[in-house]
Amino acid sequence: MNKTDKSFIKAMVANKKYVIATIGVIFAIILLYIFVFHNSNSRPEQLTLYGNVDIRQVDLAFEVDGRIEKLLVEEGDVVTQGQLLGSINQEFYQQSTILAQARVNAQQAVLQKLQSGNRKEEIEQARSDLVAATSQYNLQKAEFTRREELFKNGNISRQQYEDSKNALDTALARQQSAQQSLNLSEKGAREEDIAQALSQLQAEQAILAITKNRYVRTQLFSPAKGVITARILEPGSVVAASSIVYTLAVDDKPWVRSYIPEPMRGFIKQGMPVTLTSDQPDGKMYHGQIGFISPVAEFTPKTVETTELRTQLVYRLRILVDDNDGNLHQGMPVTVVVAIPQNP
Repeated sequence: MNKTDKSFIKAMVANKKYVIATIGVIFAIILLYIFVFHNSNSRPEQLTLYGNVDIRQVDLAFEVDGRIEKLLVEEGDVVTQGQLLGSINQEFYQQSTILAQARVNAQQAVLQKLQSGNRKEEIEQARSDLVAATSQYNLQKAEFTRREELFKNGNISRQQYEDSKNALDTALARQQSAQQSLNLSEKGAREEDIAQALSQLQAEQAILAITKNRYVRTQLFSPAKGVITARILEPGSVVAASSIVYTLAVDDKPWVRSYIPEPMRGFIKQGMPVTLTSDQPDGKMYHGQIGFISPVAEFTPKTVETTELRTQLVYRLRILVDDNDGNLHQGMPVTVVVAIPQNP
């Protein structure tokens, strides 16, 4: 083999090693790409979120104005639903209710009288008045007839004749009036009068209902079980309606306000179970579920404790706690772990 052939063979061997190395590098790049691509699209086993406990608070106030007579609970007291918390001086509202009730009773009597018509005794009295008026008219009529004849013969003066005529007219008017009274007594009240009396009764009943309602609202009751967190006023204070007296932390299911980064939004849905832990020494774990996911993205608020999330868009979550034992308090920071199903 000459020198030229040896050089050619060496060149071929070197070139083959280069090709093999190149193919190896390309294959390694492909494997790395597959690995990275696969990992970038894999589902995490769980998400760790951070948030704060939120408890519903209610401002309690009297719904009528007046002077506070007594307040029965202090800050920190546990109250039950429907428990009496305080009252306003009731004298004015009590007397207003009594007056409204009396007016209703009076109007009911008026309406009943109109609907029942006159009593039998009243009708008989009207009939007797008509008989008497008719008798008087007949008497005056006979007297006028006699005097009219005397006047024609010149036996009485014109004045006597005129007096007899006036007496007859008066007797006739009395008879007609008695007849109308009897007719009204027998027919009873008109429908229009009954309708008016009924409308007036309904108005009085409405006023009574309003005064009773205001009387009841002189007392303040707890709308739910909870803890009094603030007592703002004291007995003796004169308050207007809706002036806040207490603040109540409702002992309902507490919830946690948390946020999830926008890239992770697709891994969770409403109703997914979660576990929660606080910084309490016992390290107790609580259970809950995602109750609400905001449909609107927002920038992470500064209250979130993780700095890496603060520059990202997030979605607000409301996480309901199922097994609260009373040790989750307003504003307490908690860690939330959401297990992600691997086969959605």
